[in-house]
Amino acid sequence: MEKKLGEMEEAKIELEEKLKQMEVEKDELEERLEMMEIERDEANQMLAKMETKQYELGQKLVKMEEEKVEMGEKLMTID
Repeated sequence: MEKKLGEMEEAKIELEEKLKQMEVEKDELEERLEMMEIERDEANQMLAKMETKQYELGQKLVKMEEEKVEMGEKLMTID
């Protein structure tokens, strides 16, 4: 009986150590997840800036095309 209690106590200690190790691993994974979320947020901000810049460049291109058409019309009226 005492031998059985000793084995159970040993098993309990091993399980507690495993639990502590798993808690450490959980904390590490949570830290990694947090870092990945920060990186994702930064990437999303960069993407938003790039999309804004792309839109602005598109607007400039449209304006330049309109000016080109106006210049062409002016040249046609000069002839």
